[in-house]
Amino acid sequence: MRKIVICAVMIISIMYAGSFYRIRSTYDPQDNVSPPPTALDSTEAVYFQWDDGSPSSYYTLYPDDILANKFTTEHPCSIMEISVYLDGGGDTELHIWADFSNQPDTTEDLITPTILTFPDSAGWFTISLDTICGAVEIPPLTTFHIGFRGMDTELRYYIAGNNTAYVTHYYDSGENTWYVIGTEETGHPMMLRAVGIYYDILTEFWFTDVTTEAGITDGSHISVGDIDDDYYPDMLIGGNIWYNNRDGTFSNVYTIPSGRTFFDYDNDGDLDVIATDDRLWRNDGTGFTDVSSTVGAALLDTCPFMSPGIGDFDKDGDLDIYVANGEQWMGDYGVYFPDFYYVNEAGTVFVEATDSVGMGLAHTYVCYGRIVVVSDFDDDFDLDMYVGNYRLHPNYLFINNGDGTFSEHSMEYGVTGNPVSYGGAVYFGHTIGAQWVDIDNDTDFDLFVANLAHPRFISFSDKSMLYINQGPSDYHFDDQRNEWNIGYYETHSSCVFGDFDNDGWQDLYISCVYDGYHSFLYRNTGDYSFELVNYESGIFLNNSWGCAWMDYDNDGDLDLCARHTDTTGSTQMRLFRNDIENGNNWIKLKLEGTISDKYAIGAVARVYSSALGFWQTRQVDAVVGTEGTSQGHILHFGLGTSTIVETLIVKWITSEMVDTFIDLSPNRLYRVIEGVGIESIYEQKKPIENINIVAYPNPFNETCNISVRFSEDIGSLSIVDINGRIVLNREIRRGSNTIKFDCSE
Repeated sequence: MRKIVICAVMIISIMYAGSFYRIRSTYDPQDNVSPPPTALDSTEAVYFQWDDGSPSSYYTLYPDDILANKFTTEHPCSIMEISVYLDGGGDTELHIWADFSNQPDTTEDLITPTILTFPDSAGWFTISLDTICGAVEIPPLTTFHIGFRGMDTELRYYIAGNNTAYVTHYYDSGENTWYVIGTEETGHPMMLRAVGIYYDILTEFWFTDVTTEAGITDGSHISVGDIDDDYYPDMLIGGNIWYNNRDGTFSNVYTIPSGRTFFDYDNDGDLDVIATDDRLWRNDGTGFTDVSSTVGAALLDTCPFMSPGIGDFDKDGDLDIYVANGEQWMGDYGVYFPDFYYVNEAGTVFVEATDSVGMGLAHTYVCYGRIVVVSDFDDDFDLDMYVGNYRLHPNYLFINNGDGTFSEHSMEYGVTGNPVSYGGAVYFGHTIGAQWVDIDNDTDFDLFVANLAHPRFISFSDKSMLYINQGPSDYHFDDQRNEWNIGYYETHSSCVFGDFDNDGWQDLYISCVYDGYHSFLYRNTGDYSFELVNYESGIFLNNSWGCAWMDYDNDGDLDLCARHTDTTGSTQMRLFRNDIENGNNWIKLKLEGTISDKYAIGAVARVYSSALGFWQTRQVDAVVGTEGTSQGHILHFGLGTSTIVETLIVKWITSEMVDTFIDLSPNRLYRVIEGVGIESIYEQKKPIENINIVAYPNPFNETCNISVRFSEDIGSLSIVDINGRIVLNREIRRGSNTIKFDCSE
């Protein structure tokens, strides 16, 4: 019999995953073993069972050794009976433990530990929990562990010969080490079963999986954006652009090799794409052109691209970019690559400027970057940058000095991670995901950081962190993940926030990578806490990764697209339509820059409704989650039962202008133009049927800009003078068009 464990090997500050095996003595038991009886009616019983009834080997437990099986409920469940196949006789201690990221949490017993004495005979033994503690209530979609703590070494616990996932855990008290039972290829389960009863079974859920109807077929990474400016979100998934047909379906209309993230690098009002091979693709309206050899020449290198950080950091009206690079393995060694910062010169060329803007740390202390998110978290009208690093490296917080340069201050603000000295080195966390979000509705931006943290390395690995912004004057952050009831789980990966129930509080979806690890959906309760709603929502995804909230059907509530891996190992983005229909109201905003970049990246909108009694704050993000994820550029606010938004305030980063609007009706999408005004777009179910024209400045002397939104594929705009003479005629296309008019010509 072999058991497997992943052990730690320190190599140039990298955790290297290796494995080793230990052989246990085996025993050849009888071939035919009858299954244990149950006193429960089979029509109402649910059976938790991994073994096939064919014992192949056994374990003996020394005092304080542990052997346990992992099970997961589908619905609320009462565990009534436990059966185990034993031999040899003696005492043992029965436990039912909570889960600690797929292994027993021996600090949390779900029953009072009970010493049981078994006779010296081989066979199945059934334990009625009524005689010990009564039925044990397990919530839905919850993992728990049933097992024994060793007392008498004569007692033998049998392992079945069939192959399963790694579901049986063994703790060697002498080595203080957890193992899984099996070989390198497969697990073998302990012959331990449970019987329970499901109750309060839900048959309808908040979300409906509409992936098949929508036509989506692939993907692990996602970037959401509106490529044709029709206010319906399209998606970039695994390099394929999925066009929203506005009828609940999507069509794969274009493929960009290794395409990762939408952003408007040339500030022409449509979304371009940056790819993980460092190539830059320009949106030409009818297709995409590779401009890597010209505009994006500086971006081309041999470094493994992981995530862009995007914003107008130097406040010149176009989007600059920070590129976080990853690692490459050379045999048993991981090699890291420096990050780079590029200044956008009016959309004509990117210039590398890492050292000159004060980001030399990204060159001298080379890390494995996974996510870059930006925000004006200190409310000084410039964009700061948070870089999440993997491989137990510290994270960076680059503070914008206001002149296009940066200073690194993660330690001062409390967001580096928790330094732990171990084996002569200092370790932090495996950061994979991050997002800036006003989680407590106090008008400043907090920061959630998703960290992978293996239980065996937990003493020197950061768990995920919810950094609450303490506000002015120092804007320091305190980690309050535990206080907010966000549980630890080993493989937290991407994290995306959105108010899916339209109650005014932002909720949280966390993906978890690796087969056998599931996702989490947390609902913000509005009282500084989250509640887990995996079961009610109907969203419980295996080996999830990229994910994004968006209102794909424009009905006013947020839907979710996230990766799922099925039992065959096939991965696919799954689209979940929001069907809560709780009657709550909402408002959506599309911000458009005139001095700021067209998509107003980093701009902040705050809405107030007296019926809710608090302000809500959102920012336009270019990247959230992990590795270049985008949730699009439409800001969504839930309003509960509010029937009016008394105040909307928009803060524009580049111009430092502040626009204020009052008395907005709910359940509408508003287009807000920097320094110009606001317009309401009434119909959410179909494209706009008319043409909208805004001229600015107004009045003007000789020149003005004319912004035209058009709902057809192609048309023309004509301007006539008071005599009826045409003085300007321009072709316009579907979406937004900007025309400069000079009446002096």
